[in-house]
This record gives sequence, C-alpha cells and structure tokens, in this order.
Amino acid sequence: MGPQAALMLAHPTRPPRPHPNPLPAGEGENRPTPPFQLRYPMPVMLSGKLSTRGSAVNVNGASRVEHSIASTVVLDVERGAAIKTYKPPLAVRLLYRLAFQAPFPYESNERALTAAVHRRGIAGFLTRCRFGKDLVAPISAERIDGRWRLVGELVRGDKVESDAETQAFLRDLTEMFAEAGLSVWQINPRNPRARTNLIRNRDGDLIIIDLESAVVTPFPAPGQWRAALRNGSFPVFDDIDFGRLRAWMGENEAEVRRTLGADGFAAFRRAVDEGEASMAAWKGAEPRLWGRLISGVCRLIIGAPR
Repeated sequence: MGPQAALMLAHPTRPPRPHPNPLPAGEGENRPTPPFQLRYPMPVMLSGKLSTRGSAVNVNGASRVEHSIASTVVLDVERGAAIKTYKPPLAVRLLYRLAFQAPFPYESNERALTAAVHRRGIAGFLTRCRFGKDLVAPISAERIDGRWRLVGELVRGDKVESDAETQAFLRDLTEMFAEAGLSVWQINPRNPRARTNLIRNRDGDLIIIDLESAVVTPFPAPGQWRAALRNGSFPVFDDIDFGRLRAWMGENEAEVRRTLGADGFAAFRRAVDEGEASMAAWKGAEPRLWGRLISGVCRLIIGAPR
C-alpha cells in the first residue's frame, strides 16, 4: 500500500525473539478467542456515500487519498476507515494476463478478494503465534457503489523508516511466512517498498497494513520452489502452500495451542480450511496455462506429491 502513515513462532532450532510488548505470562493459554470472521465489521464506514471526483475517491470529504502502483486508498480519519480500490495501469493488467490468462483479480473478482481476506487472517494468526498479538490489519471485501473494495480499520500511527529495527522485523516476517508456506514479496526486505506496507501504531508495534500484491513475480519464497513448480503456483501471486502450512502447524502444534489456546487453535484451523477453499475457487477458475504446463512436466520428472 505504501500510503498509510505508516513473526514468527520460534524456529525449532533457535530461541524466540522477544516482542517489545509481550503478553503477561500464561495470558494466552486457553484464552477464549473470537471465531475468525470473513467480514471485518465496519458499519460506520458503510453509512457513508462514496463518490468519484476525477481519479480520487472521497468519503464525504473527510478523507486523505493515497495512490500506489495499482490502487487508490482512501484514509477516512474521521470514521477510522481505510478503503482500498484497485485500478491497475495497463502494464500491470497485461503482466497478469500474460502470466495467468485472466483479468487482474483484485479489481472485480469476488473470489480473489475473499481469498485476500482469508490470507490476512491466516497471517494474523501467525503473528499471534510469534509475538502474542495480531500484527496484521484485518480487511473485508465490500461492494460499494457498484465496485469491489477492500475495507479495513484505519491504523493510526507513524510512517516506518528503513532502519535496522524495521529490516530485522521484515526478515523475521519473511522467514516465518516462508516456513509456513505464504508468499512473502510484500514484506520481503529486498522489496524496496516493503517498509511502506508497515505502520508503527500508537502502542509502538509494527503493523502490516498491506499484504496484497500488484505485480506478478517469478520467484517463489525460499524453500518453496519445488512445491510451487509441482503445484503450478508459478509465476507467483499471493499464493499459500497449504500443505506446507499444515505441516508447519503440525510440527509446532504444542506451541501454537499454548499460545492461542484451544479456541484460538480451532479458529486458526478454520481459517486455513476456509482460506484454502477460497484460494482454490479463485485460482482454479483461471486458465493458468504456464503453471499447469510446468506442473505437469514437474510431476513427470519428480513424481506426484506424496
């Protein structure tokens, strides 16, 4: 996103990195957790009327408008809402069309937007496992004034500088997400705009405010090449290797249960199941000729997954 002012469960072989604002000891154990919801409740925002003035979208005039490579984001400070509308340029559309033989998904594809909502939910559970709190801004997919938009709570805070703390946080996120099967470009420290996808909130926490990609990448996350080629998730665009994610949950189940509690662990599993279904509904409906071709060749060479 880059516009708003503005994880990691311990690796099995190394001690966890302490969070600057950890939960009190034992607070996460068996703590009731609200069930994961697809739609983030924002009734106040939806009472407003959106209107288009030139290339900017305004909410009753009480807003600030920011632009990224493929989207416009309305930051409505008065109502505490962030409203993201995709309108990618021709080059971005053509690149996605060339890669997957389909229109750019986040502009009008409800299945893709639903998958994006679930993907953020899964990422939020992962940050809870590592830091004891959700460090991912949640969103919902809303159809407003005839267009699909991603709507979330406006995270108030400060822009993030590219300092040592930010780079260390991004490296931790990238490593943890990669281990758990998520694509990582939006928070990869090698991405020159990765820090603009973070904001430091008023509690001093670094919060992820954007996880949705604009541009297709040919490079899977470290350790995901084999699965990406075999599964046909190539090129890469906001993918999740659910086999790898479930394996990660199994290997770390005791720690995840201790951190999230019984209800939280069950909610995490539901989020994964619903995320996998929504991702399959979106990507399974696209031709994805290159990915299917590469997948077929890889299965012949290295065999079907066990």
